Amino acid sequence: MIAAGPGRSRRTVLAMALVAVIVAIPLSIYLWGRRSESFLIEQISVTGQRRVPRREVERLLESRYLGENLFTVKTAEVRETLSVFPYVADVAIDRDYPETLRVRISEYRPAALLLADGAWYVLSTQGRVVAQLESPEGNDKESPRATTSPTASKSPVEPPKASLSPSTAGSVSGASPPSKQELIGSLPVPPKRLVPGYLRALPIMATDAAIVVGEDVDDPHVAGGLELVAALPAGLRHGAAAVKVTDSLARLYFRPSLEVEFGVPDGLQVKILALQAVLRRYRARGVRATFVDVSVPDRPLGAPLLPTPRAP
Repeated sequence: MIAAGPGRSRRTVLAMALVAVIVAIPLSIYLWGRRSESFLIEQISVTGQRRVPRREVERLLESRYLGENLFTVKTAEVRETLSVFPYVADVAIDRDYPETLRVRISEYRPAALLLADGAWYVLSTQGRVVAQLESPEGNDKESPRATTSPTASKSPVEPPKASLSPSTAGSVSGASPPSKQELIGSLPVPPKRLVPGYLRALPIMATDAAIVVGEDVDDPHVAGGLELVAALPAGLRHGAAAVKVTDSLARLYFRPSLEVEFGVPDGLQVKILALQAVLRRYRARGVRATFVDVSVPDRPLGAPLLPTPRAP
């Protein structure tokens, strides 16, 4: 065994000292920066938002973090501050020294409107209950309501009224029983006064599961419905009005008057290809399909029946 010489020992000591210096410099800067008034936040920049009202976000962040030390602000704290906005899925921060806090927002993407126990909710593509739809003139004035309306906050200090505080919902106040004109299939359509314009093109679904705003829906049929809608090509997905899924049934209703039966909710890609082929055939004949059955995708059915081409 070869013993380490004096030269090797000195190199080892020098390397360890260099590592200590490399670690100590940023640590010293961090500790100094936490106590220094040179890094107080004077500007806050917000990016990434689409449905979350940026000015409301900026006002809330400014009321909370202006004048705070840039070194001490944590991502988890900012995420908690913005949790009052239903569409905020995640938050990332970047410290632009010496005085600017940059906040990047990731949002939930609305995928469907869900009816549960008489109330309507916004579902994200992942099945998260983003918010409850409530009338702007709701009766509950004691607690914040999970609303999707992006109205401006009157005070830069107070948080907006949109909340993600978990709560189960009761019936929509003042909602009248749906008439036949307000049904898609057997599903009632939410009153227009509840639905902001940017949500009115979403398909509707229903569930018997208990709903908690800010959590995922514990219903495999809802998950199956979202999977079915997500599998549609963009042209069909934008026309989807309602979806029903059970253990043995998957059915879609399209605007203005098309019902599609998928049968057992599996093999969706093949069934969607069959649906597209049937719809192309109807368009080529100048006829609007009102019903298509692709439960057996290699033998699809359509209505009304297409006229048989005349022999030449």
